[in-house]
Order: sequence, then structure tokens, then C-alpha cells
Amino acid sequence: MNMSLNDSLSEVERAKLAVWDYPVSDKYTKMWQAMKEAGLPNTLKEAVSKVRASKSSSEGFAFLGDATDIRYLEITNCDLTVVGEEFSRKPYAIAVQQGSPLKDQFNTA
Repeated sequence: MNMSLNDSLSEVERAKLAVWDYPVSDKYTKMWQAMKEAGLPNTLKEAVSKVRASKSSSEGFAFLGDATDIRYLEITNCDLTVVGEEFSRKPYAIAVQQGSPLKDQFNTA
């Protein structure tokens, strides 16, 4: 039984148990809270608007998203800059019709 979900425990007792059940550092918990308070964008366009509306490069909104989307936004918008390294990389898969010459082109890209 997951004791951190036990309703008979106080919120403090559940929080203590949750640390052992799902150890997320306080830093990431605070980041997530700040992100929720800032309002998560529903679209790429909305995310870019929030970045552009930021007070400065050190105060405001930063967009975390798919690396391909982010790189595309950077090369098509000279006022945007990618910072930091990619994390949580995930492979892409592209399907083409059997026998298509595109298969070899994608495989060597």
C-alpha cells in the first residue's frame, strides 16, 4: 500500500512519506510550482509570445519544449536564443511507403 496516499495521515505525514515514494528535489518542486503559477502555454505561438513579453533575458518566461521545435524557432526568429543542453532525448521514427527512395535518404540524413 502506498502510505503517501492514505487519507488518514496528516498532510505533513503524507509529505514525509512521499519523499521516499517519489524523491523529487525541492529545486524541481519549486520550479514546477513557478511554472504552474506563470501559466503553461497551450501552443508554440503562445510560448513564443510569453518569451517575447518577458521583462528581460534574466527575468520572465523561458520555454522548455521539444528540441526540434526549439531549434526551428531559433533559426526562424532572430530574436530567440537556445540556452543549455538537450535533456531527455527521444528518438524519432518516420514511416515511408515500402520500396520508397525516401527511406535511404532519411537513413543517411
